[in-house]
Amino acid sequence: TPGYQVTVKEGTVDFRVLSSVEEATGTITAALTEQPDLSTVASLNSVDGLSLQVALSEPYLFAGSTDSETVGIAVVDANGVLQTGFQGDVVLSPSDPNYGSFDAETISLIQGAGTAVFTVGTLAGTGSLLAESTGLEVGSASLEVKPGETYELRIRKEDGASRAQAGEVERFVVEGYDANGNLATTDSTTSGTLRLTELTEDFGTLSKSSFTLNQGSDDFSVNVGEVSGELHLVASVSGLLAGVW
Repeated sequence: TPGYQVTVKEGTVDFRVLSSVEEATGTITAALTEQPDLSTVASLNSVDGLSLQVALSEPYLFAGSTDSETVGIAVVDANGVLQTGFQGDVVLSPSDPNYGSFDAETISLIQGAGTAVFTVGTLAGTGSLLAESTGLEVGSASLEVKPGETYELRIRKEDGASRAQAGEVERFVVEGYDANGNLATTDSTTSGTLRLTELTEDFGTLSKSSFTLNQGSDDFSVNVGEVSGELHLVASVSGLLAGVW
């Protein structure tokens, strides 16, 4: 195989070797141009089936908070054994940037392992933290981001329509949302009142006058009167933005 000639400064030179696509053992020989008999040889194994492993320090984070966690990255073989010989770069990213961000998008692993800090964003839900490096199977870990505290209430018609049919019983849903617009699925305690505004109370009757959120929502019905008119519904709790329809 043809070689490469380099100029050595201060007695050392650094270089990288791109592995083959298949398992193999390669040989690297270094020799002086003027004295080819003075050489050194090193063997390099290219191992198949290596993958990245991602480990999280926290079971969940809260959206919109200052929460962060340490994310561990490691290169392992098919048996889960750490590959201490790996010294390459790894690119990190969340499955959705609204889940949060890393303190560094690229980290250099030392002896097959490294860490980065992930800070939560504003989106609640279940996503993934991904680790990628050329030649390795992509690593990922499930990320759970819970919504923040309930900040506002919203009312919607169960079928999503914006009109109620006169003479019908219509189903409605009252929901709690955090300050970032995430459904407050962790809220099963908030209770409040339901009512029709004074100007529209003659156009229907509510199935109940109060609600309690269960995983962020509760439902109720309105018996809409026979006479056409506007319905204005209000859900309210002290300290929260009221929901209206």
